Amino acid sequence: MARSRQKFAAAPKEFDLPRSWGLDWRVMRLLPPASVALAIALTYTSVPADSVTLSPSADTCLFEFLPDFNWGAEPELVAGVLTPFGDNGRARILMEFDIAGNVPAGSTITSAQLTMTAVKAPPDPASGFFHLLRIFVDWSEGVQDGASNPGGATAVAGETSWNNRIVGAPPNWQAPGGRLEDDFAEDPSASAFIGGQPSGDGQDYVFNFTSEGILDLQSMLSFPDFNHGWVLLAQAESIQRSARRWASREHPTDPPQLEITFTPPAPPPVPDVTATSVDLESGELEVEVAALSGLTYTLETSPTPAGPWTPTDVQAAITDGTLTLGTTPPAGTKRLFFRISVANSP
Repeated sequence: MARSRQKFAAAPKEFDLPRSWGLDWRVMRLLPPASVALAIALTYTSVPADSVTLSPSADTCLFEFLPDFNWGAEPELVAGVLTPFGDNGRARILMEFDIAGNVPAGSTITSAQLTMTAVKAPPDPASGFFHLLRIFVDWSEGVQDGASNPGGATAVAGETSWNNRIVGAPPNWQAPGGRLEDDFAEDPSASAFIGGQPSGDGQDYVFNFTSEGILDLQSMLSFPDFNHGWVLLAQAESIQRSARRWASREHPTDPPQLEITFTPPAPPPVPDVTATSVDLESGELEVEVAALSGLTYTLETSPTPAGPWTPTDVQAAITDGTLTLGTTPPAGTKRLFFRISVANSP
């Protein structure tokens, strides 16, 4: 819950504001009919947590049995081991999310979970853990799909397959399909247990991120050029019938959903502000402010000190100098409270 503390001090007509230590501060002034009395209110507010839910910005599949195929445009992708292909049945899903484009820079990520939908499983499927391992190298989603099972098509230049990290762009995978410690992290960012029951018809699985996974997300936020996403694979790729078909980002109803909870950064403190004069003789309220470029100044008025407050003039300072904020009080006004708020311009 946000907490606030206020300090009030009498001030003459011309005054300097103290520097803010919180998200915002406000100047509150009382205007009796024949005189001007001023009070300064300083407010401190904590930063609340926020969250965002993302679909992948790219995903594709690596399939050992069709090592030169790409599945970049398929609505369903396979991860696990497919029994009919014997020792060449391993399949892995690559996926990437735009963390830095959706979480404010400087935020602290506190938790995350990935929800994926299994749309098909083999008869008598094996159970076991599936892991999300961070990818250390670049790859390319591609645009291939196919009308017949298992879908996909031969990867062309610039696309990723089991045999090629990116066709025509060395260096390649350290081993076909990628190798732990070199191409992928050895420790998972998140895991989920996939039961042995048939898991089709839209069954959801939640991958909760570990503390190591949160550090991975934080790193991707701070250094987006090193965000290459994750690979989803079965923990025990020697076990047959572990494969599942998972909804991809192209799936019409159930794309993967990564929910990230974070605490946004506190904005920098607003510099000191000086109100140079107040003019009521013209029948209008005009306040001149010694403004600084890059800040937005808002004049708000209220019939009582408790509000409600109505913004009456909002101006962004383009250069340093005097900025005049003004409003025309309603006819018959005998007493008016007003305040000036200052914030960093967007």
